[in-house]
Amino acid sequence: MPGVRDRVTPTYEYNWLDFQLLIRPNPLHQDFTGLNIPPHDGSPHYLESEYVETIDKYAGQKPWILIKARGLPAQPYQPWGVYNGAAASCRGKVIYWDGAAVAGHNPQHVSAVPYTPALNRARRRLAETALAAIVLHNPQLVQPALYRVSKQMTIYWLNRREQLTAGANKAQAVFQQPTRALVAPRKPVVNAQNQIQYLQPKPLKIGHHHTAPQGVSALQVANNAVPPDSWSAVRATAQYTHGETSFGRLGAGFPPELAMAVQQMLSALHGNSIPKILNVHDNFLRIFQMLGPSDSANSDNSNVKSWLPYTRCPDNADANRRKEFTATQEHWTATSFSWRRFQGLKRLLRPDEIFGESASAKRYRGRTSKENKDIKENTYPGLLSAQHMATDSEIGACWERIKRDWFDGRTLPVENEPRKRGIEKFEGTFDQFSPFYANMNAQNLFCSAGLSGSTSTLLLAATFFGDIDNYEDLKTYLLAIIGYLVGGGMHSCHELFETAKLVGVPYTVGKYKSSLPKILTDHKLYQRWEAEFCDVVT
Repeated sequence: MPGVRDRVTPTYEYNWLDFQLLIRPNPLHQDFTGLNIPPHDGSPHYLESEYVETIDKYAGQKPWILIKARGLPAQPYQPWGVYNGAAASCRGKVIYWDGAAVAGHNPQHVSAVPYTPALNRARRRLAETALAAIVLHNPQLVQPALYRVSKQMTIYWLNRREQLTAGANKAQAVFQQPTRALVAPRKPVVNAQNQIQYLQPKPLKIGHHHTAPQGVSALQVANNAVPPDSWSAVRATAQYTHGETSFGRLGAGFPPELAMAVQQMLSALHGNSIPKILNVHDNFLRIFQMLGPSDSANSDNSNVKSWLPYTRCPDNADANRRKEFTATQEHWTATSFSWRRFQGLKRLLRPDEIFGESASAKRYRGRTSKENKDIKENTYPGLLSAQHMATDSEIGACWERIKRDWFDGRTLPVENEPRKRGIEKFEGTFDQFSPFYANMNAQNLFCSAGLSGSTSTLLLAATFFGDIDNYEDLKTYLLAIIGYLVGGGMHSCHELFETAKLVGVPYTVGKYKSSLPKILTDHKLYQRWEAEFCDVVT
């Protein structure tokens, strides 16, 4: 069972929303009369304390009482139970006990459920859900890192789209400069339903540099009647950006107008919905592998305009298609520095022995070949389930208290987005003999979907497009991934952090702080999070 801190070094002024619950003997009870029981506020480990239920009310009736104490519990206090009594401000809080029986009495007659290994795992799910919510409700923590990547993706897209435009007669080209600069979105507002609503900027008019094929007028081109070849990649990857398993999908369905799908993608890149931004970041590597690099040098321009309708050659491809696929990639490798750099980073961050399709790779990730096919869409928060959200659940009661006290009861629109989550997709399908699963089980962690391939893809996008290579910036980008994948119910933090070790992010199994950026650990909500969940995070 996880321990708690040896000592308390407060880094900010605690308020009464950050209290801990301690169970103590009642000095007025007849069984303890005459015993030397220290006063409740005499402990050197706490700034001050108060009774949850006053001794006067229970004078001589209850041998054990609960008190509130500010700060983090010190040794020898350990988790003993979770409060489920009438005090609303305490519902779902852990009760700590120093383990010392008094006059032969162990704690009893306290409104609590026992603290078991199963409850510890459930509280870890809750802790990670709350951490993801902190990120989602505070996008300013990660926006600089996200916009750095988004900017370079936009530049690549505009350059490559121009290269792949049909025809080569520049004299016939129709060119529209962007009519609006890429600017940071407005601040969030709260609507009448007490939900956070972000005022999105008007869609960017990106325009196209496009030569009209024979028989097609410039007006048809200008009205997107003949889309650039590069747009085909947006349609080909629609299942990832608009699918029912996507958290932060760009729309309820793929738009009938391809131009609208392109605008959705470009607007999302520079918006302030973390799930939407990372949805596009995750998908953009597929687009890059289909369209190819924009710095491929040659003399006749013929191979620059080559692109692939898939990211890897299909198993059922005929000989001619395989030859075309191989020749195109060989040309990109020979003529493009960025393509060679991408392939090198891909081998480092997405090694086939871990993220490939072989049985050994799936076993390494803790997965079997089975998946749950008939799962339903739901809107449960983060990693929590229907069982956790039941009306009589201490986990659900704690989540409702956190929403009220930390986020003023507000809900983001994306948090109400129905989705098919990874934790349901892979529930009960793990290879229990894999080293990854065995290590998690030994640490009393929970498995959501196995080692995270999406994290490796996103970190590859961050390092390739954004040149993010120092640990603090990588941690900041990883923090956004927590909001995206943990907040969407796709992966646990352990599955993200184990993957992030591939880029050098430090991680101690079952712990959090070393893997998180300073911009978060200095934030007051993180300190409240650490105090609330010190039974699992410290």
